[in-house]
Amino acid sequence: MTEFFNQIFLDNSILQWGILIGVVLMVVLLNPIIGRIIGKVVYQLFKRLAPERGERFTALVLRPLEYLAVLTAVGTVLSFMKFPQALDFDLFNIHVHRILQVIMELLFIGTVSWLMLRMVDFVGEVLHHKASLTESTQDDQYVLFIRDVLKVIVYIIIIFVLFGSVFDMNITSLLAGAGLAGLAVALAAQDSLANLFGSLTIFSEKPFIMGDLVETNDILGTVEKVGFRSTRIRTLDKTFVTLPNRKVMENPINNLSERTFRRVQYNVGLLYGTPVDTIRKIVQEIQTYLDSHEKTNEDGIASFYNYGPSSLDIQVIYFIKVIEFNTYLKIREEVSLEIMQIVLRNGGDFAFPTTTVHLAQQEEETRRADAR
Repeated sequence: MTEFFNQIFLDNSILQWGILIGVVLMVVLLNPIIGRIIGKVVYQLFKRLAPERGERFTALVLRPLEYLAVLTAVGTVLSFMKFPQALDFDLFNIHVHRILQVIMELLFIGTVSWLMLRMVDFVGEVLHHKASLTESTQDDQYVLFIRDVLKVIVYIIIIFVLFGSVFDMNITSLLAGAGLAGLAVALAAQDSLANLFGSLTIFSEKPFIMGDLVETNDILGTVEKVGFRSTRIRTLDKTFVTLPNRKVMENPINNLSERTFRRVQYNVGLLYGTPVDTIRKIVQEIQTYLDSHEKTNEDGIASFYNYGPSSLDIQVIYFIKVIEFNTYLKIREEVSLEIMQIVLRNGGDFAFPTTTVHLAQQEEETRRADAR
C-alpha cells in the first residue's frame, strides 16, 4: 500500500494528489458549516455596530466566504506540490504555469472583492436602519453617499491589486505616476469630477434633502437619492429621472417642501348686470370666510378685480397652511365650494364665455322698417 501511494504521477506522488482531492471534497462538503463559523468570527468585528443583525450579516458574506475557503484550501495544498513537467510549455507565448497562476490570483482577488463589497452593503444597511429611526431624512442621504464612496474606494483598491499582483506592475511606480496621470484623468473626466463636486456642494449647502419636493431643470418631483454622481427624482407622474449633480447645482432649485404655505389664486366671474351691492356683499362674505377659516392665514384677500370680456371678475387670493398635497387639494375644494355657495346665496350667478355679434346691415333694415 505504501508503494502505491509513493508512486509518482505528474511529478507528484499519488498521496499528494489524494490529499488535494480529499481537501477539495472536504471543503466542498463542509463548506456551509465552515462558512458560518468564519462568518460568526468575522461578525464579532461588527458586533457593536449591529448586535441584532448577525443572521443578516452571515447571509450576506456566507457565499463569498465559502468560495474563499475552497480557494484557500486548494492554493495551500498546491503550494506543497511540484508543477508537472508535462505542462512545461508556452501557450500564446505565455507559460502555462503563469496562466494557471493568474487564474488562481484572479479568482482569489475576485472573491475577496466580492466579500468586501458585501461588507460595505452590510454597513450601509446598518447605517440606513439607524438613520430611519430619526425624523430627519438628511442622515439617510448621507448613508447612501457614504456607501457609494466606500464602494468606489474598494474598486480603486481592486484595480491597484490587479495591476500589482496579476500584471506584475510596481505599485509604488503607479502611485508616483498618479500625480502625472491625475492631470490627464482630470482633463478626460471633467464631467465626472464636476458631478463629484456637485454632490459635495449638495451635502455642504443642503439645498434639499431626501424626501423634499423640488423643481429644477424643468423637472418637478420628490428627491429619492443623492448619489456619488447623480441625483434621482421621482416625478409627479411616477417616472424616475436621474440628473447629473453638476446640472442640479448649475440651475435654480425651487425647494417646494420648504414653503410655509401653499398659495391659491383664481378669479370668480359674475354675469354682467350683477348689481353693485350684490358684488360688494359677495366680496365681503368671501373675505370674512377666508379670515375665519382655520386652515388659511390672515393674508387672504377677495376684491373686485377686472371687467373681463364676458364677466365681472372677483379675484380671490389665499394661503393654505397645509403643505401635504392631498390635504391641500381637499382644503382648496372645501373653500371653492363655499365660495360657490356664497355667490348663489346672494343671488349672483357665474358667467361663461359669450360673444355678441352686431350686424350693421341688419340694424339698418330694422331701422327702416320701424320708420315705415
